[in-house]
Amino acid sequence: MMKSEEAVSATDAELRMSEQAAVRVTRELRDLDKLILALPSMLAHCKVATLKRQAEAMKSLSSVLMLTILLDRPFSEVLDASDDLARSVRPFVQLASKSRLSLSAQLATRLLSDLGNQLHADIAIALRSEGA
Repeated sequence: MMKSEEAVSATDAELRMSEQAAVRVTRELRDLDKLILALPSMLAHCKVATLKRQAEAMKSLSSVLMLTILLDRPFSEVLDASDDLARSVRPFVQLASKSRLSLSAQLATRLLSDLGNQLHADIAIALRSEGA
């Protein structure tokens, strides 16, 4: 009886960890999505059309990642969608760092980079722990 209770409690602990990881990923994704949706208004006065196009591309990739998670797609698809979003954030941040942006847009760009990296890392960790 003791072993079965221990096994049940270990399983419960694993589920809680995966639930905690899911909550963390959901919060980060929601924050990143809000930031991506706010980017076009911050870039309204920016003369670099490439930044605006990249911001629009990030919107669709963020939506794809969100839908992939919500539809419980396989881990490989979630990780691929996360990779695509992370790959779209990097060039945006690099170009934005070389452009003349307002202080709020510069700060938003840094936050976007940090959130994107953190989200990608958390998704990879959560999927590795669930897959194991």
